[in-house]
Amino acid sequence: MTQPLDPPLIDVARKAIAALFQAYCNATRMPLTLVSEVVSDDRAFVSRYHRSDLRISSYDRVVGRFSALWPAHVAWPRSVPRPPPLEVPPELMSKLSTREIRYSRALPPPSRWTADIPPPASANPET
Repeated sequence: MTQPLDPPLIDVARKAIAALFQAYCNATRMPLTLVSEVVSDDRAFVSRYHRSDLRISSYDRVVGRFSALWPAHVAWPRSVPRPPPLEVPPELMSKLSTREIRYSRALPPPSRWTADIPPPASANPET
C-alpha cells in the first residue's frame, strides 16, 4: 500500500492566504476587497485565489505585504511562516489609511514594527 502524498503546495499556500485574510480583516474590520487590492494589487484576488492558479511571486507579494501591514496587537497566524515585510506602494497605503479613520485599529504607525521582524528600509528613517 502506498503512503498518501502531502497536500499539494498550492493548497498549503491557499490555506495560508485564507488565514491571513481572515485574521487581518477580523482584527481591522477592513473590507476584504480593499485588503485584497492592497496586498495583491487586485480587488478580485480574494475571490479567486482559492480556485485559480497561484504564482509563487503572487504568494510572496501577498504574504510579504500582510507582514508589513500586520497590526502590532494581533498575533500572526502560527500556521503561516512570517516573511520579512514588503513595502506597500504609497497610493495603496493611502487607501488603507483613509479607511482606517472609519474602521480604526487598522495599522501600526509606519515607524513601529513588531519585534519579531525587521521593518522595511523605507519605514525606518534612521537607516
